[in-house]
Amino acid sequence: MAATFTFTSYGTEATAALANAIATAKGDNPLAPVTVIVPSNLVGVAARRSLATTHSAGGTPGLAAVRFETLLGLARLLAGTALADDRRRRISDPVVGSAVRTTLARSADLLRPVAHHPATERALVRVHRELRELDHTQLDNVATTSRQASEVIRLHRLIRDRLAERFIDEVDLHRAAAAIDPTDPLLDELGTLILHVPGRTPDSGLALLAALAEIRPVAVIAALTGNEAADEPARNLVERLGGAVPSPVPTQMKSELAVRSVADPDEEARVAVREIVAAASNGIPFARMAIVHPGGERYARLLHQHLRSADVPFNGVAGRRLDESLTGRILLGLLDLDDNDFSRTAVMAFISSGAVLGADGAAVPTTAWERLARSAGVVAGADQWRSRLRQVAADQRQRRDDLASQGAEPGRIAAVDNKISQAMDLLDFVEELITNVGTDPAPTDWPGLTGWAAGMLDRYLGSAADRAEWPDHEVEAHTRVKDLLTGLARLASIEPRPGAAAFRRAVIDGLDHDLDREGRFGDGVLVGGFGVVTGLDLDTIVVVGLAEGTTPSRSSDDPLLPDSSRHAADGALMTRPDRMADLHHRVLAALAAAQHRRVLVFPRGDLGRKNEWVPSRWLLDQVEEELGLRPSPTELEDLREPWFSTSPSFVGSLERLTSPADEQEYALA
Repeated sequence: MAATFTFTSYGTEATAALANAIATAKGDNPLAPVTVIVPSNLVGVAARRSLATTHSAGGTPGLAAVRFETLLGLARLLAGTALADDRRRRISDPVVGSAVRTTLARSADLLRPVAHHPATERALVRVHRELRELDHTQLDNVATTSRQASEVIRLHRLIRDRLAERFIDEVDLHRAAAAIDPTDPLLDELGTLILHVPGRTPDSGLALLAALAEIRPVAVIAALTGNEAADEPARNLVERLGGAVPSPVPTQMKSELAVRSVADPDEEARVAVREIVAAASNGIPFARMAIVHPGGERYARLLHQHLRSADVPFNGVAGRRLDESLTGRILLGLLDLDDNDFSRTAVMAFISSGAVLGADGAAVPTTAWERLARSAGVVAGADQWRSRLRQVAADQRQRRDDLASQGAEPGRIAAVDNKISQAMDLLDFVEELITNVGTDPAPTDWPGLTGWAAGMLDRYLGSAADRAEWPDHEVEAHTRVKDLLTGLARLASIEPRPGAAAFRRAVIDGLDHDLDREGRFGDGVLVGGFGVVTGLDLDTIVVVGLAEGTTPSRSSDDPLLPDSSRHAADGALMTRPDRMADLHHRVLAALAAAQHRRVLVFPRGDLGRKNEWVPSRWLLDQVEEELGLRPSPTELEDLREPWFSTSPSFVGSLERLTSPADEQEYALA
């Protein structure tokens, strides 16, 4: 069988093309099975809702018997039969990291001087994941490009062999799914396959799609941006499935453009929220709007802060990381204590959350203990804690005796007794902490280390009953941290004796993840990085961070496998131009997702860091399409167009404010 192709733009046109493809696949049978392969689960949910609310009334046969799967999800489903008796477990980054550490320790040659550096470990984990897509010939070709490339390929092969017997990764799943028996009844249950707006697909995924196209009807809805470099992954996929991208590519009716020049990122967030409020006042539902940004914690925090201030509902990545959660901070604080010789700063950072429990099960008095340790002159070291806190207690006992002999009021004597009690309580707490952290003999294996860490969390954060008053997101984070420790305990088969340093790195890497989504998709404005709206169908999009150096950001060559070596893989490895093209693709797809209005916001600088920026080249592309000529940054600021505005400062924007985002802005204006 041959795949069929529909070429469209992103947004509403892609959703309409999907509705038509489902209708064609079902024909006269509304219960005919159809499987839609989507680039992300979010696109699947959005497409289902959009089709159910918008297109069902247009004559499509509904969504009965239509399932939405990512390509990896489909691979898991198809590979289930072939791997039914396979006892290997799904791989994860901690597992790969463990294999990388063991391999570097035993077999590093050229990389031996930096083998124990955390950055080397993380870089090799990432490169190993990329190299898994290459076959033996491609690996050999890359290895011949330089001595360093040869070393990286050799280490990759050792890591692959170490993991192959016990673990299975995405490449294994794709390959097992591609080898499915054409007579397998599961294929009939899947029905017609529709590949909806696919993004960059790895070689193993392309091989799976090509294999499926040989035995099942596959309809491809390829969304194009019109930029040749950005559309290269889509072109590659279409050609792999036997098609050809038309020239010129289909164009989309552009939505209304608005460009805003502001002083700094904080003002960007304010302007973005004002645009959302203004759109809502014109009847656009919050669920049909999105604010997209270059990624990173700063933009997420600013946008979330101003949306909450304006009482605008939103959803998206939580903007909080697992290492910023209460449990994450406590665990990292525990691991930092010994390295910092139990310094006053490290101990106070450990207890600063206010949730750490003392021996009596009550929260420790953080502020009082900080004041006491500082006045005692404690800097670091167990001996200082003991000697100086005992000296404080001795001095206070002498003061109590002096007050008693002078016939002082009972209240003054009681206050001194309280200081003595605080000094001894703090000393007892620190002594216990030193004993717990400096366990002798200290565990060196994964089960021992993770068991120790879990026990410390239970000791200092208490039971579930003690955490009953915690916010829901902190309870969820606590569960995820404990799950992380449980997962690390299984690494013993790969790395029997990691030691404390490797355990600490694994914990830091495991905590370096975003918490789950904040809010529920569809409830309020969608907020996220550029890629979050790729494939969605919305009414209003506000894009922030469109300054050169931020979007696109400056990229550097890969320190382990530079582009000069990556080119030898014949396109199977991404290079810096590929990463730039992918970012450009996400930006263009985000702009195309807006059916009615797209708002582009760029900061001229960062007042806190005293930086000056110019508009992104990709923002100027949009302006050029609107004007018919490309302005310089100075000419852009001088534009007198109804769709362009610039404000010199926060005060300057307030003077012309028509849609205040919150009560404070209204009052200030």
